[in-house]
Amino acid sequence: VDWDQLISSPSVDEKVHIFNEVVHGLYDTHAPIRKIKLKRPLAPWMTEGIRMAMRRRDRAFRKFRRNRCDDNWTKFKVSRNRCNQMIRNAKRRHILENINSASPADIWKFLGTLGIGRQRHPDFQATINLNGINFHFSSATPLNNQTKCRTLNYLNGLSRLNVDSFEFSSVAVDEIKNIILSIKSNAVGCDNISRRIIVTILDYLLPAIWHITNFSLSSGSFPSLWRKAYVIPLPKIPNPTLPNHFRPISILPFLSKVIKACVHKQLSQFIFRNNLLSPYQSGFRPGQST
Repeated sequence: VDWDQLISSPSVDEKVHIFNEVVHGLYDTHAPIRKIKLKRPLAPWMTEGIRMAMRRRDRAFRKFRRNRCDDNWTKFKVSRNRCNQMIRNAKRRHILENINSASPADIWKFLGTLGIGRQRHPDFQATINLNGINFHFSSATPLNNQTKCRTLNYLNGLSRLNVDSFEFSSVAVDEIKNIILSIKSNAVGCDNISRRIIVTILDYLLPAIWHITNFSLSSGSFPSLWRKAYVIPLPKIPNPTLPNHFRPISILPFLSKVIKACVHKQLSQFIFRNNLLSPYQSGFRPGQST
């Protein structure tokens, strides 16, 4: 891919638009979406050795059906028992690998895939107007003007610390690559670009992502598309009947998290280096948990 058009474009929004068109074009050409029919989900513990054992078992059974003699029946039983033993061992290894050295949350999530633990509530019949939920999420209690003015006056009256002004610095390519690989969310935002799409061809997309990220930091502009979110209402109780029985979660585009991580890292380093936080500030600080 020739990224010259992306690099020469004057705005970050246009750069993101060109990047998205290129990525979607690549996948439409080389990995187009097509419909397939799955009878059931593939077993995560299935290996090529188990498939070969199952084929040998099936061949032995077909041979027995053609010639029902004791010798063919004995060979089929041996193949069947060996195949069943391999499947049992593979299941045990799969469970053991997912439980060992995993966090409690990951363990319970894995056990849920096996049907163990508290099950999700069945789908409820939505009787709430979606526009009502939308209005409930978008409306908020306005801040009292007197409180706002009093707070701003107090902050303006504080003495200024003798520290250098903050400025964003450029981010190295390797740092952006590590950030992308460290993000585990598989949620797909409004740009229809998922983590898997990026990571699969990351080495080829990395120059463009690196350029967009540093351009955003240097120009002080965040891409408009990466600010748009899918707001999903999740019920807080089994049978919600009111808008306040839901809580919203925002699904942002995957690559927006890359710039957010760069900004967070640089701001945090500046704040900690200059000791700008109160010693009583414990929330969202490393080493300050209860």
